[in-house]
Amino acid sequence: MFMDRINGLPQGPYFVKTDAPLADKSGSMKRPQRQLVLNKGAEKYIFRYEQGREDELLDALIDQAKDKRTDFDWFDAAVISFKLTQSLIGCAEQLLREDKEMIKDH
Repeated sequence: MFMDRINGLPQGPYFVKTDAPLADKSGSMKRPQRQLVLNKGAEKYIFRYEQGREDELLDALIDQAKDKRTDFDWFDAAVISFKLTQSLIGCAEQLLREDKEMIKDH
């Protein structure tokens, strides 16, 4: 789990997802890397996580919302959580489509 905070960017929540597998220095493949982005005023929060480790992302959202040193609050955590849910639903729908296509082909 990785979270960036960048200042000075436009306002509004944005969702960015990357699906390309990443190779480490040894050349072995890692799980696909994903990221969720929230622009809030002059701050930008970027949460990066590996596919299958969404539970750690939710824990990080809770930790950020509890941290009084940032402007990231419970509403922001809910927005990111909602975007995560949308992403997971999209992945599930894609798997179901692929499964149906595979069944048709056999």
